[in-house]
Amino acid sequence: GVSAVLLSDCPSDRFNPNAIRGSLGAVFTVPSASGSGSDVSSFLQTHGYRVAAMRVEGSRPLFEFDLRGKVAVVLGSEADGLAGRWAGDSVEPVALPMAGHVDSLNVSVSAAVVAYETVRQRSIG
Repeated sequence: GVSAVLLSDCPSDRFNPNAIRGSLGAVFTVPSASGSGSDVSSFLQTHGYRVAAMRVEGSRPLFEFDLRGKVAVVLGSEADGLAGRWAGDSVEPVALPMAGHVDSLNVSVSAAVVAYETVRQRSIG
């Protein structure tokens, strides 16, 4: 149900053989593009998307954030998160609630949880 994947300031090649193999070819089923953070941000703003930045220190839990409508979810790298990027008045900091001693998940796992919660919210209206 993801409309597209936008990579911002990402040094990785979205068509790297490891990505293709790891996704079992799914990288070819979802539109994707790569650009600078400012280009991606401008695109999202121009097209009326609300932006949720997934942050360990996010002020709103994911399950309380409305994921219906035009929403872009921003995830950072596993090592550095989003750091100082994707902050400001037009970006809502959202946290994935964690239990126990771990404060973050692998970025692909986080993306899957966010996608699942989006589908769940949109299916209940």
